[in-house]
Amino acid sequence: DTHFLLELFANADDNKYAPAVRPQVHVQIRQHSAGHVLWLRNNEKGFSPEDVEAMCSVANSTKKSRGAAIGRMGIGWKSVFTVANRVQVHSQGFHFAFDATS
Repeated sequence: DTHFLLELFANADDNKYAPAVRPQVHVQIRQHSAGHVLWLRNNEKGFSPEDVEAMCSVANSTKKSRGAAIGRMGIGWKSVFTVANRVQVHSQGFHFAFDATS
C-alpha cells in the first residue's frame, strides 16, 4: 500500500514555509540492519508545540482553521503505520518516536 506517500506529500503541501522559500521535499530510501528506512524531509518552518500535540492525538489538527489546507482531520499522517512499526519525527528542536513494538 502506497497511500501513506500521498498523505505525506499532502502534509508537505500544507506545511508553513518562510515567504522567500521555495518548498522542497526530499525522499530517500536507505538500507538499515532492521530493513529499509524511508526518510522524508522538507524545508518547512517546523513544528510548534501545538503541532506536536496534534500529532500525538487522534483526530486533532492545527490545520482546521486554515481553509486552503488539504488535511484538516488529524489522521492522514498516521497512515505511515500501515507500513512501519517505528516512526521518528524531527522538527524545530522536537525529536520523538512512535514505536509499536514498545
